[in-house]
Amino acid sequence: VAAQITHEQVAACVARRPDKYIGFAGIDPNSQRPLASLGVAQGIGLRGAVMSPAAGDFHPADTRAMAVYEKCQALGLPVIIHSGHRLSPDARLEFAQPAIFDEVARTFPNLRLLLLGFCAAWRDPLLALLDKHEHVFADVSDVVGHSWLLYQTLVSAHQWNVMSKLLLGTVFPMTAPQQAITNIYSVQGLTLGT
Repeated sequence: VAAQITHEQVAACVARRPDKYIGFAGIDPNSQRPLASLGVAQGIGLRGAVMSPAAGDFHPADTRAMAVYEKCQALGLPVIIHSGHRLSPDARLEFAQPAIFDEVARTFPNLRLLLLGFCAAWRDPLLALLDKHEHVFADVSDVVGHSWLLYQTLVSAHQWNVMSKLLLGTVFPMTAPQQAITNIYSVQGLTLGT
């Protein structure tokens, strides 16, 4: 079931703290007029799009989704993809795999694409995607609450030389931001004495 949060509700929230918040529009390529929805969102000050192919039941390179990416690239709007493994039982997990976003990144090389939910199961394909494409980024929200997975992910990202493409993210309230920061700063402690 899709969230029923309007662009206007997001813009109203941002207006309360414009120094702190940046609004993104939830875009469903399966809706009747996704490009018009994106235009409305930009018109009221939202500064990017959020999509979830897995939850929305569309392949990331579906023709309708590609039209949204094309419009976002033309407008200079970043796209956030919820790609983590914390999805509902009805979600299509195969549409969350990072390797299938390669076609999107190849087709739209100037599109800034952020994959949320750095799923440990797909760490290596995601790191390869980050290494391959200049404007593809990821966050560590799905591993930041799991010390060993976080350690493995950060070491692998360092070895791939893509640390600068990782953003801090949490799955609040399961992992609070302060706890995530503490976990990152203390991750080296896992290997002390080994």
